[in-house]
Amino acid sequence: MHIFAAEQIIVPDEFPKILKDFTKEVVRKGVSGEQDIVKFSLAYFEQLLRERGDAGPSSYEAVAAQSKKTQQAQPLVIHNASKSVHDEYNMHGVLGHPLDSKARFATSRKSGKEKVIKEVSKAQISNMNNFVKKVQAFGTIQHPNVVKYDELFEDDYSFYLSSDFQKNGDLWNAVQSCLLGSSYSEETAANVVRQVLTALQYLHKKGLVHGNLRAGNILVGDKGLDSIKITDYEIAGTKTAIVAGR
Repeated sequence: MHIFAAEQIIVPDEFPKILKDFTKEVVRKGVSGEQDIVKFSLAYFEQLLRERGDAGPSSYEAVAAQSKKTQQAQPLVIHNASKSVHDEYNMHGVLGHPLDSKARFATSRKSGKEKVIKEVSKAQISNMNNFVKKVQAFGTIQHPNVVKYDELFEDDYSFYLSSDFQKNGDLWNAVQSCLLGSSYSEETAANVVRQVLTALQYLHKKGLVHGNLRAGNILVGDKGLDSIKITDYEIAGTKTAIVAGR
């Protein structure tokens, strides 16, 4: 039973109309539960793009198939504890908010390639077996809208995951820039949401639930808002762990 009708839901004025309509449609249809919302959202925005003649890939399967054609999965390289992350990379500034970010901008000592190093404190890992399962899943990640971790380092206190540096920043900054220039259209919003949903569905199929999805964890790729990438899923839970914790 719904306490409020869809028409009574108040959505912030700064939201694009497309997101206001979507929010009310979720309430109107009575969609609940993370998995159901993801499925409904994917179908909703794909249908909207088809109606406007800009459908792009029609489903998660189409995106995944294209990914398999263009890329081959590279395994996660797990270094033993004798090799320090500092042996391989020069660490530079903090990425994100300096008080809570564990991401560092780094360059390879061998190639000079720009990378991001994410630190995961061992003290914050409540279930090491569950973390090991996640690391095993990381090695199989291959999706155009999900950041891929390619190396894992370890010391006495933390694990360190490396990934390619995305120079175009995150979705929050991109949307703010678009709004200032009045170029963030409903079609752009629908395209971004579609990419996020295909990425989430892919992670769910891998048994990973992000749990901390926000604009700061959605990066902008080389093709701008046509190539967004979800990151920070190293702190995600697995489906089995979340179910067991209920």
